[in-house]
Amino acid sequence: MLHFTDISNDFKTILKLDTEPIGVRFLTSKKEAKSGMVSKKLNFCQLVANARYQNRTSTGVPEKMVCSLGASALGLMKTPQCFQNGSAAAGKYTKNAEAGRVFFENTYKLGDIAKQFEAVEVGPLGAIQPIDVFVIYANPAQMLGLIHANSYLDGRKTAGDTVAEGALCSATAYAKGMNQPIVGFPCAGDRRFASTQHSELVFAAPIDDLQRIHTSLIELRRLGPIYPIPPQSDFESLMPMAYTIKEADLL
Repeated sequence: MLHFTDISNDFKTILKLDTEPIGVRFLTSKKEAKSGMVSKKLNFCQLVANARYQNRTSTGVPEKMVCSLGASALGLMKTPQCFQNGSAAAGKYTKNAEAGRVFFENTYKLGDIAKQFEAVEVGPLGAIQPIDVFVIYANPAQMLGLIHANSYLDGRKTAGDTVAEGALCSATAYAKGMNQPIVGFPCAGDRRFASTQHSELVFAAPIDDLQRIHTSLIELRRLGPIYPIPPQSDFESLMPMAYTIKEADLL
C-alpha cells in the first residue's frame, strides 16, 4: 500500500496542482490533537490555507475561530439561530429570511444536530494520521480528473455544493457526515481571508475513498492525458485573404 506522501505526490503530478492536498481530522477531545493549537483566531479556511500553501499542521478549536457558520458546519458548535431561521442571509445572499432559511438548509452543517466535535486538526496529506477527510483545491479542468476518478469503477456521480457559502467547511463536513465525495464553490470568505484563487474549486472526500480515487486516477492517466487537456489542432484554418496562400503565390 502506498504511503500518503506518495499518493499526494501523484495527485500533484497528474493534476498539476498549485497547492498541497490536505488531510482533516475531527477530534472529540482536544487531548487527541497531535499538533499545536493556533494562538490567534483563525478560521478553518485559514488553517487549510496554511496547510496547502505552507505545509503547516495545526489544530483549530471554536473558541479560536471567528466564523460561526464554518464552526457550526464542522460540528464544532451547535448551529446559531440566525442560520436556522435564515436571518443571517437576508439582504446579503437572499431577498428575505424565509429564502435565507432555505439557503442555509441547503448548506450542510453537522451542527444542525448538535455540537459533535471539540476540534479539527489540519495538515498536508500524510502529515497527520489518522484522518477523516482529504481536501484538494483545483481549477475546473483539473477537477475533471478527480470527478472521473471517483466514477471510474462504477459510474457514480460526485455530489455538488452549489450554495457557495461556507463551502469548504460544508464540503468537509459532508464528506465526514455523508461519507461521500463532493465538489464545492469556495465562498467569499475563503477567497478573502484564505488566499483561495478565483479559478479554484474545492473537492472533499472521506478517507475511505482515497485509495480508490488514487488508483483510478493512475489508471485514467494510462488511458490518456488528464490535465492539461491537449487541444486538437489538425484542422484547416480559416484566415483573412491577405494571409491566405494563393496558387499564384506558389508559382
